[in-house]
Amino acid sequence: MHYVMGGLQCFEIQVSPTDDQCIKVHLKAGGVESYYKGCAPKFACEKAKNPICKEASSGADFTCDISCCDDTDNCNAGSAFRVSGFLLLACALASLMVLVKS
Repeated sequence: MHYVMGGLQCFEIQVSPTDDQCIKVHLKAGGVESYYKGCAPKFACEKAKNPICKEASSGADFTCDISCCDDTDNCNAGSAFRVSGFLLLACALASLMVLVKS
């Protein structure tokens, strides 16, 4: 069972037991861009084994970016926590610098 975000709604979908990864693939090939988001087996997270990237690699000019997560946290562990921590630290250091200069 995987959770998928669709617009502002989150819903569950049934997938094959081998599709244990959430995957995003951004492909640019010959001036055409495509984007895929869904569920896939772990091997599809490797560029050399991903069927979408393998098919496009027959052309000369292509880039294939893959992002995967294993759904242990419903793939919601974004960078917001790191950014928040950085901003908190930056504010604390700025306050300390203002106090020291006074």
